Amino acid sequence: MSLVTIFTIPKPFKGHVEVIQRNAIESWKKLGADIEVALCGKEHGTAEVAAEYGVKHIAGLAINHYGTPYVNSAFDAVRHATSSELLCYANSDIIFLSDFRRAVHRVRGRRCLLVGRRWDVDLTERWDYSHPESESRMSAMVEERGVPHSLWGLDYFLFRREGGFDLMPPMVVGRPGWDNWMIFDARRRGVPVIDASRIVKAIHQNHDYSHVPHRTGEKWMGVESQAQVEMLRGLMGGTLLRFALVDCTHVMTQRGIRRDWSPRSLRRHWMTLPIRRPWTKPVTTAASPFVRCLDWGWRGVKQQVTSRMSGNGAGH
Repeated sequence: MSLVTIFTIPKPFKGHVEVIQRNAIESWKKLGADIEVALCGKEHGTAEVAAEYGVKHIAGLAINHYGTPYVNSAFDAVRHATSSELLCYANSDIIFLSDFRRAVHRVRGRRCLLVGRRWDVDLTERWDYSHPESESRMSAMVEERGVPHSLWGLDYFLFRREGGFDLMPPMVVGRPGWDNWMIFDARRRGVPVIDASRIVKAIHQNHDYSHVPHRTGEKWMGVESQAQVEMLRGLMGGTLLRFALVDCTHVMTQRGIRRDWSPRSLRRHWMTLPIRRPWTKPVTTAASPFVRCLDWGWRGVKQQVTSRMSGNGAGH
């Protein structure tokens, strides 16, 4: 039995997208023999690339009338086609280094959802993984040219096979909403959400969005995106709030995994409480003025402390 199955739904293997997807798949393969990789879907080149790298190919995904695969179909298919203890969906442009493997071992046996921040880089050529220092060179390149993405980007999700996200609504890949639902659903069910950003340096290779049909704006926005956002709104009881890294309950550090008691985390916990637990809405609505006063007071104290520390530093 493998430790974890990393699975993805690739775009067609053509042009620059083929380059970055091969870079990602090769990085996953280098994580170890007990790391299984699965490519899902029937996009151009998927079967051939899976055979070339000796990884699993899962072809039979449900698609919408635009031909876009449903993410829940991939999740279900991977559960049936693999036997690993942990599953990890990763976008097909994400490169993992060996620190990902260390993070995986830390959450073995834990009921949780592991996510993390990504680093954006421009990478137009195939990476040479045969070089003996390929990982250190990659890390140096990211330190020099990489840009940390905002806390609203979600590109990988690691979770236990048993009892993990088996009731995902019919959302399609590569459009907004389904990734936010992952964290919303975990928080709603009381599953700890761990931010591994301090340990895992997930590397996102920049690309265009020419693959999105009927675009009406920048990047992925279009008819599919609008429909999916409305679906998410319905799942949240008519209120749309993007659950993201700011909604993690725990943080993975070099010393271990700890609960996040930061003011930002507590603020988000309170803000999302009526969405996660609709029965609390009358209580949260009534208490909101008092909570806002506490928040303003805390911000004021924090600002005064920061100003004093700055003033003391200027005097030395």
